[in-house]
Amino acid sequence: MSKQAEKIYRTVSELQLPVLRLFVSLHGEYLNTDRAAKIDQRPLGSLYCREWISYRPGYGFYLTKKGDAAYARMTGEYRKRMHPEQPFSHYFDPIAYQLREPKNKPRLVIHRGGRHKGAA
Repeated sequence: MSKQAEKIYRTVSELQLPVLRLFVSLHGEYLNTDRAAKIDQRPLGSLYCREWISYRPGYGFYLTKKGDAAYARMTGEYRKRMHPEQPFSHYFDPIAYQLREPKNKPRLVIHRGGRHKGAA
């Protein structure tokens, strides 16, 4: 574990970690106020003060980018590729997974109505 991860891990209490994991497991969905009312309010308030979670009226609580980054640094889980449009690294073997390059790349098709659709 890196020193930065250790520092973040020390700042996350035993009460905060399960709540933070709950928000990560929601995958961007909102936690409504009825469900949030059943959670211990101390870690919920602490995460809100750190701006790791936020509240949107009418929807509920959600994980912010700061919270997602803190969890990723703490656990070492970097779930998103920085540049997904770039090819896989040389460590990934597409032949082993029986993947092939598409024969026809998607192209832009313009219809008479002026609408644009991608076609294979």
